[in-house]
Amino acid sequence: MIYFSRLKIALILGVCVLGALLCLPNFLPAPAGWLPWRQVHLGLDLRGGSYLLLEVDMAAVVKERLESLADGARTTLRPARLTNQSPAVQLAQNRVLIRIGNPSQVEDAARLLREAARTGGTPEYDVATEPGAVVMSLSPVMLRDRAERAIAQSIEIVRRRIDQTGVLDPVITKQGENRIVVQLPGVEDPNRIKELIGRTARMTFRLLDETANPAYRLCL
Repeated sequence: MIYFSRLKIALILGVCVLGALLCLPNFLPAPAGWLPWRQVHLGLDLRGGSYLLLEVDMAAVVKERLESLADGARTTLRPARLTNQSPAVQLAQNRVLIRIGNPSQVEDAARLLREAARTGGTPEYDVATEPGAVVMSLSPVMLRDRAERAIAQSIEIVRRRIDQTGVLDPVITKQGENRIVVQLPGVEDPNRIKELIGRTARMTFRLLDETANPAYRLCL
């Protein structure tokens, strides 16, 4: 016959009572607001739910930045009247090509664009010249930095939108270079989350000429 001392019996009963008390918040509502009534939230492996794998379209991020550089180049060169064509975005080469009307003014245009690149601190793009044109190319370092910022921003946006649904303990992490893993315990309808996450929100600022006549088209 196995013999347990009274101290050991009391210790075992105390552990059992303590475990029962810790489990109560998972079955009963909090009797008072000041009590530490914390529930144990089960993860995706125990509770089930939805698993989403999202991918950030880095080509769209680069294209948007190149279009912004093209707008900036247009604004920089317009006062000097160095070009009569709109800058061409060449996504495959990660660059913007700017045709210069007078080949003798190519260096002047490059100088103005280099000065504009240095105004923000570390230049985000490199400026080179070609026969009759100036090329603005995104540097590899800045491309990686912009990709990391795009991933971080996307994770924050996804987290905010999921928080609006009231999902408890969502897990949102980066996977690889351009993917985001979203785990939603207890969510059995992932389509609703996809619809919420997939909504596009974008705000851009454009420089306008308030004195221009809307009846006339503004040309570069």
